[in-house]
Amino acid sequence: MEAQTLQPVKADFASGLTVAQDLDLLDKAGLIKYANDNFSLTVDSSLDPQTIKENLLRVHASQKNNARDMNRKSLQMTMAIDAKRKKAAEAWATDKRVKKLFDYVPNPPVEVKFYFMQHVGANVELANREPYGAEGPVNNFGFRHAPRYNLFHGEMYVLPLLLVKHLRTLTYVTHKPVIDPATGLQNGTIAMVKPRFVFEYMHSDEDLLALAELKKRKESQNETQDI
Repeated sequence: MEAQTLQPVKADFASGLTVAQDLDLLDKAGLIKYANDNFSLTVDSSLDPQTIKENLLRVHASQKNNARDMNRKSLQMTMAIDAKRKKAAEAWATDKRVKKLFDYVPNPPVEVKFYFMQHVGANVELANREPYGAEGPVNNFGFRHAPRYNLFHGEMYVLPLLLVKHLRTLTYVTHKPVIDPATGLQNGTIAMVKPRFVFEYMHSDEDLLALAELKKRKESQNETQDI
């Protein structure tokens, strides 16, 4: 069946302020404190506010660029193992004498927009071996070193599908105030479980796999035409 063009699925998220918008709201003392709290930088108080802001934005841009480079390398690590697992699964399917060690599940790269719901506007750095685990005596198809990712709120990334699925299961607990309608005062709180991370423009897993297969067929057709 031919893959259809899909519309992005809208997610329920809070956008928060960008770093530039945050800095615009701060006076000189606030900028110096922001630099220390968020970038671990000590700022000379003789600098003017605009200079401080411009330098903080450069540092922030550099952090995001470094994160993208790290994310790209981690994606390549995952795709290399996925290719190895697929090749092994295909060999087991044709040679019944070889012991089957796992059921192969496709893990294509997907483009998503990331939101850090627990700390809106922040970034999260994580080391995650999902879904293949660590390489060892009983696992020849795992990671030697856990892939590391640094994801910034509101940014677009290309990530392994199975990692995205895992991150979508993570939650955190927050509390909603209970207001007494008679007095208008707070009367306790209610615990609420919310998603820690949200990914926008996500399609169903089946749709993503169909799109990945369509892309592979188009690339194969282009290669054939070039010959």
